[in-house]
Amino acid sequence: MTQQISDVGVIKNVGAASHRNLISINDSATKLTVTTNKETIEVHNDSDYFLYYGGSGVTASTGIPIFPHSTKAWANVKPGFSVYLVRNTGETGNIKVVEYD
Repeated sequence: MTQQISDVGVIKNVGAASHRNLISINDSATKLTVTTNKETIEVHNDSDYFLYYGGSGVTASTGIPIFPHSTKAWANVKPGFSVYLVRNTGETGNIKVVEYD
């Protein structure tokens, strides 16, 4: 599926971007936190599988989906921000993470 430019959200008023190494997500919830002094975090589902996010008890059936090869951003996050990511049973795939000042 090709993503149209109009489908991509705009993140306003950001500073320098920094990226992390690829992170592998499977069917066990993984906690993702924002780095100190960063205010926006963007997660790209670099996989053919759905990714789900939510609180510490998130599962594929209770989480909010991020479609394969799609991106989700959280802007103006507070210090201590965290989100948990998980996939369906038996599925594993990478995510890419970029953070902004």
